[in-house]
Amino acid sequence: MSNGVLRLTGGACLPPTAELYLSTGASCQLDYTGTLFIHALYIDGVRRMGTRYGQANLPDFFSGTGFLLLPLSGTLLQVR
Repeated sequence: MSNGVLRLTGGACLPPTAELYLSTGASCQLDYTGTLFIHALYIDGVRRMGTRYGQANLPDFFSGTGFLLLPLSGTLLQVR
């Protein structure tokens, strides 16, 4: 999305396989309580990696009370 506001109104409004693309000038209103798991988030063409995203850490792109949760990436190492 490159312009305007995308309003997500429920915790199941996108499937877990969704990829969300936002560019400067666009925003996403997360009008739900809790966390929505999606496959990928791109901000200005750069893929964000696994964490929770919302108004608290990306206020230029997100508003509302909800969060998006992305899968972790990388390699897990077992330490003994």
